[in-house]
Amino acid sequence: MSQSAVPTKPVVTLFEQYGAGADYIGPKLAERFGVQYVGYRWSSEELEQLHATPAEEQTAFDRFMVAAGRGAEPGESTPVHLFQMADNEAVNANSAELNAMAAKGLVVLGHNATVILADHPGALHVKLDGPAERRVAYAAAATGIDQAHAARRLAREDRVRAEFSLALYGWDPRTNDRYHLVVNTSLFGVDDAVRIILAARERVS
Repeated sequence: MSQSAVPTKPVVTLFEQYGAGADYIGPKLAERFGVQYVGYRWSSEELEQLHATPAEEQTAFDRFMVAAGRGAEPGESTPVHLFQMADNEAVNANSAELNAMAAKGLVVLGHNATVILADHPGALHVKLDGPAERRVAYAAAATGIDQAHAARRLAREDRVRAEFSLALYGWDPRTNDRYHLVVNTSLFGVDDAVRIILAARERVS
């Protein structure tokens, strides 16, 4: 068998708009593929704790994340300079780590894997989305918080994760041009979403 004909290990990158079920879908896919699952680097709880940290205890990166989560005032933009793109150490380390893991097969949520692994052979790039009100309801039920709390998380996280990607990788994960597949989990449900993604992976393998 030629080298080009050797089957590649399954690689699926996921980006989730908050409350679209990635915490369920990602591990299920990894289990079916028999590969490692890597979730978000910062959980919802960790992002909330960061916003509660006193300003004098925050790093420059912390201040960037807090500013992104709070949102800019009218006429202002998020202060990207607080986490300089010129310092590529974290970016390079993340890229190297993802490429090494992908060689063994991987399902990864976030980490800007959609752009880092854009040219990885056979990788499937998926966005999980749905109407905001449905995502709020799902997240509240799945995590045991009330819907007001879930709505605050949605507003913060959908902004923070996009601002982070724009600042460090120059892409907006909310747009759909880099994905093979966008799944409305509010319409299909998380179990059908798993089946849809499994079927789509067969098309790119």
